[in-house]
Amino acid sequence: MAQPSRAVTPAVVLEDALALASLERWRAAASGARQPERPWKQWDHVVVLAGELQVLVNLCQQRDLRPCASRGKAVGALTLLVRERSWDGVVRWDLPVRSRPGVFGARVGTAQVQVQAGALRLQVEDRALGARIELRLAAEGLPLTSPAVPLGGGTFQWLALPCLRATGTVEWRGRRHRLRDAPAYHDENWGWWRWGEDFAWQWAYVPSNSGWVAVLSRMLDRRRAVEHDVRLLLWRDGALARSFQGREVSVTARGWFPERPAPARFPAIANLLAEGNVTDVPATLEITARRSNERVQLELTAAEVAQLAVPNETDLEVTWVNEVAVQARLDGSIAGERLGGGGPALLELVHGS
Repeated sequence: MAQPSRAVTPAVVLEDALALASLERWRAAASGARQPERPWKQWDHVVVLAGELQVLVNLCQQRDLRPCASRGKAVGALTLLVRERSWDGVVRWDLPVRSRPGVFGARVGTAQVQVQAGALRLQVEDRALGARIELRLAAEGLPLTSPAVPLGGGTFQWLALPCLRATGTVEWRGRRHRLRDAPAYHDENWGWWRWGEDFAWQWAYVPSNSGWVAVLSRMLDRRRAVEHDVRLLLWRDGALARSFQGREVSVTARGWFPERPAPARFPAIANLLAEGNVTDVPATLEITARRSNERVQLELTAAEVAQLAVPNETDLEVTWVNEVAVQARLDGSIAGERLGGGGPALLELVHGS
């Protein structure tokens, strides 16, 4: 019997694209199933920038390589950060996980992201913090996927939805925020690597108030002396308008973020691992992209830093993940159209100890 056909709508196309990406992720995981010592990792990363309210949720799943763990067992971690006037949040470890081959989405502890009615749905609950997040993330365009690129001793691959609109509620420590069509971003990352290996990265999400959306992706060695890959991507009205990469893009750090205000560190024990309030976060990161007669300039000025301490899998040190609330300024021109605007944005800097 012939199966009824589905009407081709943007929601159906999105669901199919995410399902294909999920299958690709599972094929990558299955390729190493006979090598349970390989450090498989994947995570779903969501950022919402609603004016003065900024939300970051990361659902991480990874192979548990501890000697006491069952062969091939997966374990989860949840990072939940909210910035109202300053960064606040929590990191939860050793959480149960659940995901299925060919089905986009994941569940880590009491948090989950899934596809529902042609959009992403994010749900998070943490009773200890009085936190409850219920958001519908509607996509204005299709996801962008990357090929596998080297990372440390393994490989890394990602899928990104940078043009989302978040509607719903964020409850945090007794305060309730209602969001409607707030700029939001989601990516899914997967691959094989160990924290503490020879890598670092810089990433930024910039939803400009002029309608342009910019994403920076830069992969480096641990000392940040060798650049392995760099891309500046720009979207307009949900469509990818330009992709600058390699020698077309230059990144320059200016100054250092001051010791005051002190960075918020998570989990709380991370305060015992850091040396005072000093960070290696630049005061300003300047990105310039050029191609023929087109030029784009993006300036990211740091406002506040949250630091996440991730235990290394190669030694007894930690890798610092810096989540930096920044003020962005966008300038330049593409195809004769003048760029401009800016606003609140998020910069992530993954550095060694």
